[in-house]
Order: sequence, then structure tokens, then C-alpha cells
Amino acid sequence: MSNLLSQVRVNRMRFTLIELLVVIAIIAILAAILLPALNSARERGRTASCINNLKQLGLASSNYSMDYTTFVPMGGSFGFGDAGNMKYAPAYLYLKHGYLPGNVWTCDSVTEVTNQFLIPNTAPSSTNWLWWYPHYGYNVVGVGHDWSGLYSTAGTTTNYNELSPLIPGTEKSASSLILFADSARTTTNPNYGTMFAVDVSLTSLTGSRGYIRDRHNNKSANIVFVDGHAENVVDPIRYQETGGNLNSTKHFDTLGHKHYCRGGAEG
Repeated sequence: MSNLLSQVRVNRMRFTLIELLVVIAIIAILAAILLPALNSARERGRTASCINNLKQLGLASSNYSMDYTTFVPMGGSFGFGDAGNMKYAPAYLYLKHGYLPGNVWTCDSVTEVTNQFLIPNTAPSSTNWLWWYPHYGYNVVGVGHDWSGLYSTAGTTTNYNELSPLIPGTEKSASSLILFADSARTTTNPNYGTMFAVDVSLTSLTGSRGYIRDRHNNKSANIVFVDGHAENVVDPIRYQETGGNLNSTKHFDTLGHKHYCRGGAEG
């Protein structure tokens, strides 16, 4: 009799196949519900870290501009003819002169990128092109040099060499002028590489040198503005001009002019 009772207890402790499948199904359902929420929470953390990086870039830029009475000079085609020119770019200058550490130039949301920014052991050179790929791009058309200044009221160009970088306090609206932003080298293949510049795409020039990248949940980008505040912007590609000239007499009402050019509209 005791052996029979023991056998009954053993049988009751065993899962049937159906019960096991039910448990597995419940676990799968819970995972499907919880994993997206977990991934979303992780991305929010990465986004917050990225915004903090950009705030530090904004502070470093402010300190640099006070030390040298100007922001870093940098034109639209800067560095592409010779990667050695990157020794004059913010990524190298800020690191060389101790304005901020190297890890500030990288965003944890950057994944599956072919060309990754790594702090090289040597200075930029014609063969050391990795300096092209910090994860944040500099506004080369409104801060690095005055793109609108290429055009007079008559629409004629002036000498590129005469264009000057932004002098603090001379911009029309520091709260709307982009300083640095999440960047990509192309929009057709954003994973090709990040980029040292964010630019405008114009029919009159050779094309943009870099784009704002909506890398956070594939819908938003982090941007720091000249006044030092940073924010997460949904659909940042709308800031990119796809045609027309952002010159001194046209397109003052466009988002591109407002956010890229130092003479952009207030607000």
C-alpha cells in the first residue's frame, strides 16, 4: 500500500507534455511583452547618455570660443581633399587641448556601422581617415564658416577664404542654430558611417558633406545648439534642405536656414 501511495505522489509531481507546452507558451508571451519594453528602456538610457555627450560638446565649444574668440573654423569640403586637415577639426582640437575626453565623441546607439570612430594613436594624416567618423557632426555651414556669406544681395559669390567662423554673440538666434548633432555620411545608407559634419544639401554646391541621423529608435536625433541646450528632435531630416540656396536674400523662412545659418530667423 505504501509503495502505491509513493507512486501516486511521484506521478503528481511530474508535468504532462501539455502542461509543459503551456508553461513554455506563457514564458514566450511574457518575453514578447517585456522585451520591447526593456529595449525601449535601454534606448532611453542611451538617448540620455547621448544628450549628455552633446551638452559636454556644447560646453567645450563655448570654452574654446572664449579662449580663441571664435568657434573652430571649418568649411563644407573640409578634410575631404586631405584627411590630414582633420587636425584642425573640433574632434582633434578638443582632445588635443584637453577640452573633453575621447569617449564623448561616441554614442552608444551607433550600431552596425561600417566605418567606426576610434581614437587613433596618431594625429590625423592623409592616410589616417578614421578621424572622419566621430558620431557627432559639426555645423560647418553656419558655425564653422558663414555659408550665407558666399552670396551677396546680388547673388554673386565671395571668396571662400574670406569666410569666417562664427564669433560668439554675433548669431541671430543661438537657441535655434545647430552646433553639433547625431550624424551620418549618407541618408541612403546611414550605416555606412557617421560623419564629422552636418551640412545642407544644395543644388548649387557639390552636395552635403554629412546629415543629421535619426538613430534613436530610427525616428529622432539629438542636437546641441549654440546656446548650449541639447534636445531630442523627431524627424530631423526635415531640417535638411533638398534644393534652393540659403543665401542672404532667399529662404529665410525655411527650417534649413533657421537651424543651419547664423542669420536664420528668430524662434
